[in-house]
Amino acid sequence: MATSSHYDANADFTVCPVCLDKFQTPRSLPCSHTFCHRCLSAHIESSCHDSDPAFGFPCPVCRVFVPAPGILRQYPTQDWASRFPENSFLSACIRKQVSPSDTTCGPCEILGEHGIRAESWCIECEDSICEKCVQRHNMFKALQSHKILPITNFETDIVKFLEKSQKTFKRLCEKHEERNIELICDLHQIGCCSLCIVNEHKQCETFSTFSEAAEKGSDETKLKVVQEMKYILSKVETIIQKGKQNIFDVDDETDTCSEKIKNMIEEMVVGLRNLEETYLNQLAEVSKDVRQKLEGSIRSLEQRKMYLTHWLDELSKDAPTQTKEELVTKCLNAKQILKAVKSLPLIQKKLGISAEVSSVIEKLNSLGTLFSAKITEKNIDFNDIQHATFVEIAKFSIPGSDINGGGFLPSGQLLLCDYSSEKCIVCSEDGTFIQEIPLSGAPWDAYFESDGRTLVTIPDEKAVVVLQENTLAIEKTIDLSCKCGGIAKRQGRYLIGTEKSIEEFTSDFIHLESRVKNITYDIAVDNDGFVVFGDCGKPIITKENPSLNYKRLFTYRNVEPYGLAIDNNGFIFVNGKDSGKIHILSDDGHCLKIFDIDSPQCIKFKKNSQRFFVANTEGIVKIYETTWYI
Repeated sequence: MATSSHYDANADFTVCPVCLDKFQTPRSLPCSHTFCHRCLSAHIESSCHDSDPAFGFPCPVCRVFVPAPGILRQYPTQDWASRFPENSFLSACIRKQVSPSDTTCGPCEILGEHGIRAESWCIECEDSICEKCVQRHNMFKALQSHKILPITNFETDIVKFLEKSQKTFKRLCEKHEERNIELICDLHQIGCCSLCIVNEHKQCETFSTFSEAAEKGSDETKLKVVQEMKYILSKVETIIQKGKQNIFDVDDETDTCSEKIKNMIEEMVVGLRNLEETYLNQLAEVSKDVRQKLEGSIRSLEQRKMYLTHWLDELSKDAPTQTKEELVTKCLNAKQILKAVKSLPLIQKKLGISAEVSSVIEKLNSLGTLFSAKITEKNIDFNDIQHATFVEIAKFSIPGSDINGGGFLPSGQLLLCDYSSEKCIVCSEDGTFIQEIPLSGAPWDAYFESDGRTLVTIPDEKAVVVLQENTLAIEKTIDLSCKCGGIAKRQGRYLIGTEKSIEEFTSDFIHLESRVKNITYDIAVDNDGFVVFGDCGKPIITKENPSLNYKRLFTYRNVEPYGLAIDNNGFIFVNGKDSGKIHILSDDGHCLKIFDIDSPQCIKFKKNSQRFFVANTEGIVKIYETTWYI
């Protein structure tokens, strides 16, 4: 297989760098390198055999990571090669049995003018053309829209254009590839063509145009997807590093076991020394098996990392000519990709080697097995909250306080809303007092904007106070004419929880609508834009989809809520103040775990972290880290 990162200037560009034979159905990768369909398919299969699911593969030439086509698991690996564009220019050169530099003008050949040297390639006509034919293309309106590229730069220009055309293809429906995406399903948040709307989504009630979807908060969706991707990337990177350390640990354990074996052999008679090589070979096989398992796991995780990095880079590119349709399509595609990745188990393998040596030797001819080497394996899914442990890392008290809301500032410090006084308290994670923010009334909750500002609700004043970035000085006070409690944001709109309603406002706090609900002051929005709230004085938690006229998705009736929050994995934490328990629910409302803690009334999570704090009715604040032990 070729290993050069670029083709030689004198090379025959009609030869596949893998099989070193003439191209057969040449396929081009995003990095501009081209291979036979058969060679590319075989390389994909060999690169992805130990990864389930397969996230992508390295280019055989430059080793650049190429992500799996479509959405994760959309196509089997044996079909991946066909998803990459055929290099029609090279196919034409092979058909004509000429090199790219010697190709002749196709239209002139048809007219009987043979041997006219071609200077360009027409993408639409899929033919090489001379300078006169280029001029003819410019003369006729039907041909003026054709994309013409110089043959001299065929290796990069033509391949990149084919790749760009493939990316434009993503505007087409994933299920019905001959049709364009026309609307966005508000329930499933995916693009739909007309066939999808009348078939797969016939039960769905509302759809949005690209413009409507963009107005509903594409920038906010993009920001959330970027943050989630970075968060998952950090978790994957941590597991990769632990897996690499595990390999070193296994090597050390192998050395330890080897030493045991050698010491045992040295104590035996000379006749037993002949068994030494057998035992060491057995151990080497087990060690090799362990390494292969760990290396396979790491390769799979590194593919996942590169897959996420690739789509993160794609999502972060803001081309000046990017249209709303392209932005929405890119965001929706990334959102599906992220959802597919999040649905996968995130497992760290912990393998080890142990050796059990027999302590009794009775007869030389009936020694049996002196030791046995085996693999010890324990896997932990970092997306499985049921096997998580909440480790208390800090605890402090604010006597006389009544903390109902707040959160982690971008600096990592805590901002606590003290409803027993007219102030917010800023402190470090160990409880060291940093700052006190006097307010015009008792605060209830806070929302932290991406620009660094902090919004604090003041129920009795029926207002929201905006605090400046860094200094936390009061920037302005906004009168909302409602008893403001919990505050959340969805698609650029603020949701305010009151004792009897959910009030919705624009980003400028212009009132949009009021929905009567017997809710607590607490309200939260998950990463899919669904709204979660509790029933005031009743053991009910409700999740709704605002995009479908607030269709109820689930109701959980086993805890009387007082404070709730959603962690970075989408799990819903609900305080049971009177029961002294925190109920942890899945995104579909099933109770996964119950966490004991005295009288919890406020819980808040640190963005893109496993860390959270809980404040109880006694003014005691505890900070926890969600941990999975192996």
